[in-house]
Amino acid sequence: MKRSAVHLTLAGSLVLGTLAATTSVTQARTVTVNEHINNDRCYEARRIPALVEYNTRGRLVAPSSREWVGDMQEDHARIVDRHNDAVYVMTREVVEDQHVTLIPVEC
Repeated sequence: MKRSAVHLTLAGSLVLGTLAATTSVTQARTVTVNEHINNDRCYEARRIPALVEYNTRGRLVAPSSREWVGDMQEDHARIVDRHNDAVYVMTREVVEDQHVTLIPVEC
């Protein structure tokens, strides 16, 4: 808060006048001064991106399996015991939506 010189002079004369008074009754005096009070609050706006979680094992399409590949009836045929991995569809979930936050800073 900024105070004018007039305010300080009046306040100083009030203090001196009060000290100089020798009466037993104390009188209250008020002084009205125009002041500019700064009630501003300053903020910095910061954009926060969305927090997204990707799950590579989201939705199961086909479970893991085993199969025999080859013709067992053929002589000298190659038979393979094949392992097939599970098949998933990746899912996406928004954990926290994008937003703007205000961070207090000095003006």
